[in-house]
Amino acid sequence: MRAYRESYVDGDGRVGLSQEGLLRRMATVDGGYGERFSHATVSRWEAGTVRPSVDRIKTFGAALNLSDTETAGLILLAGLAPDIASATSEVGMVVKGAVTDDRSTDGISRGATSERSADLETYDGSSILSSLGRLMLLRILPLAVFIVGAGYGLAALGWNASWMPIAYVCVTTALVLAQGLLGPDRTAGLRDFFWVSMFFALAVPTLQFAPLDMDHFGFYVMRDFYGTHLPYMLTLLVSLATAGLGGVMFHLLGWWANRRNRARDGVVGRTAWAVLPPILVSYVVVMALSNISVWIQSAVVFAVLGGIMGAVVVLHDPSVNPTPVQRRFLLPATFASALVLSIAGMFTIFIMYVSPDVPRILPDHNLLGAWQIDFDALGYTREEVMARLDAGYVWHAMFLFVYMVFCVGGKLLKVVYVLADDDSAGPDAIISETSQPATADSAPKPQGLHFTVPAS
Repeated sequence: MRAYRESYVDGDGRVGLSQEGLLRRMATVDGGYGERFSHATVSRWEAGTVRPSVDRIKTFGAALNLSDTETAGLILLAGLAPDIASATSEVGMVVKGAVTDDRSTDGISRGATSERSADLETYDGSSILSSLGRLMLLRILPLAVFIVGAGYGLAALGWNASWMPIAYVCVTTALVLAQGLLGPDRTAGLRDFFWVSMFFALAVPTLQFAPLDMDHFGFYVMRDFYGTHLPYMLTLLVSLATAGLGGVMFHLLGWWANRRNRARDGVVGRTAWAVLPPILVSYVVVMALSNISVWIQSAVVFAVLGGIMGAVVVLHDPSVNPTPVQRRFLLPATFASALVLSIAGMFTIFIMYVSPDVPRILPDHNLLGAWQIDFDALGYTREEVMARLDAGYVWHAMFLFVYMVFCVGGKLLKVVYVLADDDSAGPDAIISETSQPATADSAPKPQGLHFTVPAS
C-alpha cells in the first residue's frame, strides 16, 4: 500500500501522496474516510500492525485507480483470502465513475460477486484437497504413529508406574496442541486451531480416570486390556480420529458455505454450517462411549467451544465491518463477558467437586451398555476409588479450564482487540511527510502485482 501511495502520479505530474492526501482521495470514494480515519490508521496499515478489511482495500484501489488485479493482489497479501481465486472473487465491485484527478466521483456500487472462471474454480477445489491432504499426511498420521509407538514403548518398560498413563496423555496432548498453536497451516485459516481444541476436549477427560487405570471411553473393560497401555492408546486414537474428522468437516463445510449465496445465508448462517456439524459429531462420539458425568462436562465444554469459535469465525469474515462506536464497545464488552464466564467456570468446577454425585459417577456404563466394577480385584475400597476419582477430576478440570480461558478465550480477545484497534490513533503514530513536487518520471509506478498460482 505504501508503494502505491508513494508512486501515485496525479494530473499535475506530481508523484506521491501523503497519508492525509491518500485519505482525502479515499474520502471521495467513501465520505467516511474524511471523518473517521487519521494518518495513524494509514501508518498501521502500511506497517502491518493492523490489517485493513477487504472493503478498505477496495476503496484504496478505487481511490488510486488500481486495476482489479492489483486490488486482488493487495487482498491476497493482506491475508484476507486464501488464494488468488478467492481474492479475485472478492473484487466483485463496479466503480460507478472512476476517481478523476479533480476528485469527482459517484462512489462505489458493491454489486454481487462476479462468478469465477472455470480454471479458478478448479484451482480453488484442488487447493482445498491439497490442504486436507497435508492435514492427514503431515499431522494426523504422524500423531497416530506416535500414539501407537509411545504406547508400546511404555508397555515395554512394564507399564507399572502410576505416572505412565498421565504422562502418555499429557505428552500426546502437548504435541497435538503444538500443531495448532505453534505451527498451524496458514492456508487453512482457523481449521488447525479448531481441531486441536476438539482433541483437547475429547482426550483430557482421560485424566479423571487415570488414577484407577481406567479410561472415560470404557476401553479398559475389553478383554484383558485393564492395567495395560491399550485403553489409553485407543482413547487417544479415537480422540485424534474424531478431532481430525471435525477439522475436515469444518474446512469443507466452511468452504462450501462460502461458495453458496453469501447474501442469502449471511455471516451467521455460514458460520453455523461450519462450526455446528463437527461439534455435534464429536459429542455423539462422547455420548456413545462415555458415562453420564462426561456427557454433562462435555456438553458444557462443547457449547462454550462452539460459541467462541463461532464468534471468532464471524469476526474474521471480511463482510463484518463494525462502526467506530461498536469497535470501542466490543473490546470491553468481550473482556467483561470473558471475566464473568471464567468466574462462572471456576464456581461450576467447585460445585461439581463438592457434589456427591457428578464427579464421582463411576466409569461403569456408557450408551452401549453397563458393567460391574470388581473392587476386590481392583485393589481399592469404594471410598478409595471415589477419592481417586475426585483427585483425577481436579486435574482434568484444571487443565480444561486453563486451556479454555487462556487459549480459546485468548484467541477471541486477540481477534476483538485487533478489530477494535483497527481505526484508533495513538501517540506512537507515524507523522507523514508532505510530498514534494516531482516529475512523472522521478519514480516508477508499480506495474501491478503478479502471482504464480502454486501447483498444489
